[in-house]
Amino acid sequence: MHVETKLWQFWQDFSMSSKFRGKYLQILPRGTAHLAFRDTGDHYTCSKVTTTIHNIIVGKLWMDQSGEAKIVNHKTGDYCVLKYYPYSYFSKDPAHKVTGVVYNSNKQARYHLSGTWDDRIQYQKVLSTAAPGGPGVVGKTPSTKLGPVQLAWQKSDVDPGYDGRYGFCSLACALNDPKETGMAPTDSRFRPDQRLMEEGNYDDANIVKVKLEDAQRARRHQLEARIAEMESSGRAADAAGLRYKPRWFEPVDDLLTGTVMHTYRGGYWEAKENGKWPSDVLDLWSSGTIEK
Repeated sequence: MHVETKLWQFWQDFSMSSKFRGKYLQILPRGTAHLAFRDTGDHYTCSKVTTTIHNIIVGKLWMDQSGEAKIVNHKTGDYCVLKYYPYSYFSKDPAHKVTGVVYNSNKQARYHLSGTWDDRIQYQKVLSTAAPGGPGVVGKTPSTKLGPVQLAWQKSDVDPGYDGRYGFCSLACALNDPKETGMAPTDSRFRPDQRLMEEGNYDDANIVKVKLEDAQRARRHQLEARIAEMESSGRAADAAGLRYKPRWFEPVDDLLTGTVMHTYRGGYWEAKENGKWPSDVLDLWSSGTIEK
């Protein structure tokens, strides 16, 4: 994913592994999100935590988050460690609990965070910290004096019809608006089964979905057959040129995290502005038509 505005850039490259435990499914993300501000030069990276989906087979589905996320400002060296607590029927803590501490580059605590990841996050500034065994400190843990509680983030009010839109907010629904000019031919907003489902036409949406998936499998099998034929005839270099490669992204070494991630290589915004897309862009959606 890559997003640009006049003030900031956001990009991320995530994959995942999953574990099915019978009653629940765990999704373990791998990757890093980047956020860079153009005016200040602040560059943040953030990891993600484990998502658990409960009652996969029987009962009402519900989701939980657990683990630690680390947010780092690579310009200043400041960082935040957020801990997501898994829900426990036997715990007195609220569901979806989150706590965290913001540290400066010298690893000194500056702010304490608390709240829930689905409602609100509050913060308190660290006014002073007394070492264990110091004057007025009882016990073996440091004593911290905090400032007043202040609101850092709060969930917006839900929109009318929230439950009937799979919990999507207005922004999420607007992202599927097909009226934007200059969209790429492969844009998922052109996907006909998705549009039919959004309009409530579930029967036709299922028919179109099968057609699109059959066409996708047919394209893949044809391509694999051509590659195998070329390789068997000693044309390995030509065969390599037929394999799919990301058009707008390329794998690079992320020097901040020490990993390889796909980053934007350019060209998309220019093609969108000019309305001229490469001639070899695949036709993904025309196979999903229904004869009336």
